[in-house]
Amino acid sequence: MLQHDSHRISTALGALIDSWNSTPNGPSFRGSHRTGSIPCYQPFKLHAVSSWEHSESQTAARVRLGVYNDWKSWRASHGEESIPENELLELVVHGYFEIARPLLTAYADATPSSMYSEWARWLAGHELDERAAAALLSRDGIHAVGLANGFALAYSISGRNAATQYLEEHSTRNERELSDRPCKTIPKLYRQALAFEEGGIDAAVLRKSFRGCFGYCYHYESPSNLSEKLGPVWLYGRLLERGTPPHVLFATIKECLPMFTEQRRAAKREYVGEIEPLIDAVHVLQKVLARERGLTLNVSGETVELVDSQPEQSDRDFF
Repeated sequence: MLQHDSHRISTALGALIDSWNSTPNGPSFRGSHRTGSIPCYQPFKLHAVSSWEHSESQTAARVRLGVYNDWKSWRASHGEESIPENELLELVVHGYFEIARPLLTAYADATPSSMYSEWARWLAGHELDERAAAALLSRDGIHAVGLANGFALAYSISGRNAATQYLEEHSTRNERELSDRPCKTIPKLYRQALAFEEGGIDAAVLRKSFRGCFGYCYHYESPSNLSEKLGPVWLYGRLLERGTPPHVLFATIKECLPMFTEQRRAAKREYVGEIEPLIDAVHVLQKVLARERGLTLNVSGETVELVDSQPEQSDRDFF
């Protein structure tokens, strides 16, 4: 049994609630990047806001503040830091292509002789420069561009034979074994892409595999591997969506992410102060404290009993 001064606790609670109203209900609050919920959330089927959802909110806020109005404004927002190309990709995914397009072109001009500059030009609406891409792939190798983008580049530059050889050199036989069912891994996806051209896989299966790849997050519900989806998106357009603008293809990624379904959006609680079970418990505590007769906490297992230190009849609450 613990006894406390109700006025001091009430003051502290007010400050706590104020802080909760501005504290994102995200990874830093839940203390883990590996799971969408913490034990106290699970009975209520609540999720902490994912890094992807936080990205959506942050992007919208920066747009409102004019951060992306021009190249100079955007660069100034990052000081002396290196140029974060992933931020421009997130801008496109979240539906702000017209704002992103001049920045993508400026980024490509500011970072010549880099693979990201070639992808930026393509995403802005230009044809992929195959000669420049070939030179960069030869110079930088697989470790610089990754298997996901490297295969698509090999396919774009030299065709399916070169892409087949590239896949064989950079994956094991088991990794690229052909499956007639939807898959998510890059080697299996690309093996299906090669089989599709020969009529060995159904278009509906390949489409589901691409969408599974688009929805895959290397870190839990995080956009950290977004740049690795440039190659798969390019190949998706080449095989299944010819004529579709690159930015529309790239925006398909968001459609494949589970945290942006209607159900998840309806359950989303942006700030800690919006989590009903948590706030309800605090309101019970505030109700007892408002009587200003002191407070006693009786803890028994998972039940906490709040009792006035100077009780009248039925002056107790539970949560």
